[in-house]
Order: sequence, then C-alpha cells, then structure tokens
Amino acid sequence: AERIEDELDFRAEANAMDKINDLLQRKPDGTKRYKPFLHTPRSVKGMVTKRVLVMDYLDGTTLTQLGEEAKEKGESNEVLAKLIGEKLVGALTRGFGQMVLQGGLFHGDPHPGNIMVLKNGDIALLDFGQTKQLDSRLQKQLASLCVLLEGDGEKDYEAIADVVADMGVKLTPTAKKQALSACAVWMFDSLSPMPGNYSADEFSENSPVRDIASFPQDLVMVGRAAVLIRGICAFFSIPWSVSRAWAPLARWKLHGTPLQEKSAMQERLFKVKVLLTLVLHYTFKVPFRWIKSLWSEFIAWIAHKTTYYKILN
Repeated sequence: AERIEDELDFRAEANAMDKINDLLQRKPDGTKRYKPFLHTPRSVKGMVTKRVLVMDYLDGTTLTQLGEEAKEKGESNEVLAKLIGEKLVGALTRGFGQMVLQGGLFHGDPHPGNIMVLKNGDIALLDFGQTKQLDSRLQKQLASLCVLLEGDGEKDYEAIADVVADMGVKLTPTAKKQALSACAVWMFDSLSPMPGNYSADEFSENSPVRDIASFPQDLVMVGRAAVLIRGICAFFSIPWSVSRAWAPLARWKLHGTPLQEKSAMQERLFKVKVLLTLVLHYTFKVPFRWIKSLWSEFIAWIAHKTTYYKILN
C-alpha cells in the first residue's frame, strides 16, 4: 500500500529519480564520472507537485519501440543487434550495480518500455515510480554473493547457499539445500554450471525456482533486474555474468578495495569506435569484419607510437 501511494505522488518519484541520477554521476570514491554508465532524467526544479512531474527530455527510442519498428520493416541484422546488445548489457549491468551495491536505492521496474537507446547510442532508464532502498545488511549479503560466484573455478556452493538463506529465502519442505545456491547462479551468474543437476530453464521440472517457498520482496526486485539482463544476453547470444561484473564493486563494498575503471580516454575511444562502425558500414558499406580489423590495427599503431599504451590496454 505504501508503494502504491508513492507511485501516485510524483514528488516521491522525482526525489528518487534525482537521487539515482546523482548516484550514477559519481564513482564510489565520490569523484565525478566522465559520463554515467546509465543515463536518467532529472526533475525540473519548481515544476513538481503531487500530480505533476516535469523532467529532462531524453531523445531516443525505447526497446519496445525498436522491436516494433524492426518487426514492421522486417529488418534483421545480427551483427548490429549484437553491437547494441553488448552496449545494453554493459550499461544496465554497471548502472544497476551502482544502484544496488553503491547507493542501495534502485529502479524497481525495469522492462523494455522503460529502457531507451538515445540518439548518440547511450542507454537511458525511465519511469522511477517504483524504487527500493535496500538496507546495508542486504547490500553486504549481495556483495558477498557476487564475490563467492566470481570466477570459473570451483565454487563454495555451501557458503553461497548460507548467504541466500540469510537473505530470507525459504525452501519447500522437500527441497535440497543446493536449491538455494542454484537459485543464486540462475539469477546472477549465467556463465557457471547449475549445481545439484538443476536447470537454468525456469520452466523446466528441474528448475530450482520450483523448490523455493518464498523470496523476500527486496530480493525479488533486485532479481528482476538481474533476470532482465540475463534475458537480453540470451536474446543477443552474449555470454555474460551479472555477479562477475558486479564483483569489483562488491569487493569495494565489503573491503574498500579500490576499483579500476575505464579512464575518460577509454570511454571516448569506445564512443568513437561505435560511431565509426556505424558510419563506415551504413554510409560506405564497409563489412563489419573489416572495420574490426582496421580498428585493431589502429589501436596497435597508437599504442606503439604514443605514450597511451597503458591507457589503451
């Protein structure tokens, strides 16, 4: 009832939207980012009431609209789709990682209609009617889970199951404890094999979800974002793990370990790469494989001829 009341009061939505915008603009150490991983609008000061919300205009197209347009035109381009998919997955994963682990306040209703591809190729998130503030205990539990799930080696599934149980996840009377660790892998780590012969297919008879009696609401909302990202990865056939992408930020949360993030130079180069790819392919009809080869040669030349070797690698 409290959440419904907040959704009907645009002042609460504006407050949450602006807080998340501030969060995404900053690194964990408080310094300003060159640009956020994930863009969000801000409310216009003095133009927000309980029934009216005026915010920044973001120029772009939602995923829902992109899908409808592509269907109408009968278009299909797997290479371009993968390029957009990688950008989507990276932006959503890092943006939600910041919200969940760095600030604790996150968007609680991510779906294709709320995700926008801007005109410059960046990714934005809309509609902050549903947000959730996590307590520090759950943040640290999620951080511990990400660290335990990191890497390709043998995992401590017993410890993973203990963390999930501490979060408040309840099993059915006949379920095995491994269902807890399998649920963690299903939600956050699509690169690892499922323990206990469970299936990653939620519709399978062997899905660990069938052995869960109840999830705490806060974890359901975090899981919604992770499952959305997993679905995008599956659609574009991109191998990805939310927990592994979140692990550096998780170690910062738990131990204060400094993060090694992309520099402003690397961010600019990535943007140049995307724009150059689109221009060369769609204006001059250069095949994608040639563009990839040309870019590799260019980076190698720059690394050899300039002092930017460490920045570029």
